[in-house]
Amino acid sequence: MELSAWYEGEFRTDSGAYGYHGDRELEPFSQLMFGRALLNYTLPQSKQSFSLSLTGGGSGHADRFSAYRLGGNLPLSSEFPLLIPGYFYEELSATTFVTLSGEYDVPLDAAKRWNLITYGAAAEMDYLPGLSQAGHLNSGLGIGLAYHAGSWQVQTSYGYGFEAIRDGRRGGQNIGILLQFDLQAHHLANPIVNPNGPNESRGLIHFLQNLF
Repeated sequence: MELSAWYEGEFRTDSGAYGYHGDRELEPFSQLMFGRALLNYTLPQSKQSFSLSLTGGGSGHADRFSAYRLGGNLPLSSEFPLLIPGYFYEELSATTFVTLSGEYDVPLDAAKRWNLITYGAAAEMDYLPGLSQAGHLNSGLGIGLAYHAGSWQVQTSYGYGFEAIRDGRRGGQNIGILLQFDLQAHHLANPIVNPNGPNESRGLIHFLQNLF
């Protein structure tokens, strides 16, 4: 289980209007407040696992450089990726948000190298001015197939975003392929802190690796 809270303040020495027409504003001081409640659990016998998280964030004087970004894949680019299946990468820009997400993994073979993954997320948000769209709710569901052996992990996934806007209609799709090779996996003394996937907090994992 995890309960975490974060604060970030950004000061800028050269704020004000910018862009080709001076129609965009860079705030002199932006603040972000972020919190997450997370539960991960693995069933002892079947090794099926699930995770459930509730994440929320607020801001003060956010601009295009400091707003929260929610959207599709490429989770390795963020310490706390705010993923919604079926959306483009960082498609949505929000000043405040609350998102509920979950994932369920089922091993498909006795060696538990093949896994079927289902996941979903729903987020209520206030958009950054100038980047808003109709409706404050965005949600999506996805399914994936993963293979891992030693230092290797390969995963393919499909996601559908129910409120994603495409060609004037609602409904977006994405397909993702992840190939990961961990060069340090064989150096870890305790497999408990070995990262199992790309969506975990790598800052916490790095701390635990040094601790043990």
